[in-house]
Amino acid sequence: MTAPKRPLLRWCLLLAIFVVAVPRPAHAQDQFEIQVYDVETAPEGEPGIEVHLNQHLIRMAPDATHLTFEPHYGLRDWAELGTTGSA
Repeated sequence: MTAPKRPLLRWCLLLAIFVVAVPRPAHAQDQFEIQVYDVETAPEGEPGIEVHLNQHLIRMAPDATHLTFEPHYGLRDWAELGTTGSA
């Protein structure tokens, strides 16, 4: 078995650094919000509501604004029931 050639290894390393280090714009699938939820849940028996107001520019619908309501209710310490509705 032969050892890999140094130029190929060096090229692969440079390519990996380039892919990781060079910032690129992120693209969403549509004009609506993408949200990553935290691990906190509503306390048991507690209702709540989250409101999100998003305004952004996209080519198909310039100056699109979305208002989203997310009511939720704590079922257990580890579970909540919720839904979303947009206006």
